[in-house]
Amino acid sequence: MAWNGLNAPARTPRDVINRVYADVLKVVKSPELVDRLRAEGSDPVGSTPEQYRAFLGDEIAKWAQVIKFANVKGL
Repeated sequence: MAWNGLNAPARTPRDVINRVYADVLKVVKSPELVDRLRAEGSDPVGSTPEQYRAFLGDEIAKWAQVIKFANVKGL
């Protein structure tokens, strides 16, 4: 599975986050982009900032376990 998301600095004001989210969601849900992404095999989601934060937390936890189990070391 591949995914894309937007991140912002930790102290970005909530009103800025909400404005960016609303603008991006309009694009992600636009019929033109939905059709194009689906034609390429993608399924556009447009999750909320809270859903994205939870998703990232889950991904970090999952991959941290994989790295630990595999005893992966940094460069």
